[in-house]
Amino acid sequence: MEGKILESVLGEFEKIAQIPRPSKHERKVSDYLCARLNDLGLKVEQDSNFNIIADLDASPGFENSPRTILQAHMDMVCVAEPNVKFNPLEDPIKLERSEKFLIAQGTSLGADDGIGIAIILHILKTIKNHGAIRVIFTTDEEVGMTGANNLDEKFVADADFMINCDSETFDEVIVSSAGSVNLDFSKRVEKIPPACENFFEVKIDGLLGGHSGEKIHENRANAIRLLAFTMISMKRKAVELDKILNISEFNGGEARNSIPSKASAIISTQLTLDELETLTKELNARFLAMYDIDSGIKLHVREVDSAGRKIFKSEDATSLIRLITIIHVGVYAMVSYEKDVEQIVETSANLGLVSTHEDSIAVNYFPRSSVDGKLDSFYQLAEDVADLTEFEVLIMNRSPAWQKNPNSKLATLACDIFKSQNDQTMKIKSIHAGLECGYFAMKNPKLNIISLGTTNEAIHSPQEKLHLDTIVPQVNLISTLLERIAGGSI
Repeated sequence: MEGKILESVLGEFEKIAQIPRPSKHERKVSDYLCARLNDLGLKVEQDSNFNIIADLDASPGFENSPRTILQAHMDMVCVAEPNVKFNPLEDPIKLERSEKFLIAQGTSLGADDGIGIAIILHILKTIKNHGAIRVIFTTDEEVGMTGANNLDEKFVADADFMINCDSETFDEVIVSSAGSVNLDFSKRVEKIPPACENFFEVKIDGLLGGHSGEKIHENRANAIRLLAFTMISMKRKAVELDKILNISEFNGGEARNSIPSKASAIISTQLTLDELETLTKELNARFLAMYDIDSGIKLHVREVDSAGRKIFKSEDATSLIRLITIIHVGVYAMVSYEKDVEQIVETSANLGLVSTHEDSIAVNYFPRSSVDGKLDSFYQLAEDVADLTEFEVLIMNRSPAWQKNPNSKLATLACDIFKSQNDQTMKIKSIHAGLECGYFAMKNPKLNIISLGTTNEAIHSPQEKLHLDTIVPQVNLISTLLERIAGGSI
């Protein structure tokens, strides 16, 4: 029986993995899921944001049972290993399965949150005794949560319970999460011809990266910050030797909510390749000593073609490096909600993306906090930093924190069922990562929400790994929860 459940869920996931679905490009997967849910007999609606809302009527005898929402998101963070050819708008995810794990060949896997969708589809095929079930698959969770934000409140107002299927550890039930705000810095620039025709690429890679909510407390290095410090050291060396060094390009990061694992710059300089290599070796050793968890840090330098290249004016390059180095990155504050309970991150910020173009520079900054009021302080911080560096700042897509419900009977019931099914204790946790639950709680404050999920390692990275032995327990837990809710156990 367990084997059939596993193969059924993985069969659904494999079909989803064949459809490219980076954030803001979910039309194809949304259309596929509409058709799939129609095939399963649900009444399906697709809104203007390509969110899917699908209703399954209660089974006979349970028509008066409360409505439960099963919710997951369609999009995924698409990243690839260096030198792996991968077009996230066109290429499917190539799956590789072992006895214990499911991974992708050279790219992120997309189990966040494709496996949540696959589990829901399987449950819809097999659930017997249940009340009314509403399935909500949202778009753009990974970038701005605009799908959940723009979802019509009417789809949430008539539900009593919601099970979000976007957590990352199978023996944990999540009961609260952090809010966040997108802060986008930008600057108009004019590139000029170089005074020196010798161009080099300076690249840093090999960092762990990872999800900026789940891993920010581990003191993982930020490739963008390290590259900025590298530029400062190289500029100092050039000044010391009375030589020129200018920046032509500076780019880094994979996604706003991912700790950057790589970054690169193109420089124009009179420093020789030998001088640059000597300096990068020294810096590499310094970075490894600073971030012992990131043992794979590697700085590279190589000569590149100068044809057609221009450079930033000195003041614009200085403004960019100054912004990157003075803005806070990492943990701001830790908190413990209960005595003798391990502390978690309360407030943090991630410098996720930097991109330079012929006429502009863009920097994406991503603060999080479980206290909504603390996000407000970042507005003033961003305005002050923008003023100091002559950037403009735009406040975008604020998502609300999901506050803990200390009297959640749904969380207690989930723990009881998990204990009976797996003979181990399920932990009730709050997380620093963002979940769409905050938007659903805002639209219906009376909605009793929990978040569950399989165990997924290294999400938002090419090392993403799904633990296969956690799929069946999740199916059994959610199915039983639905049956117990219908039977009046809560």
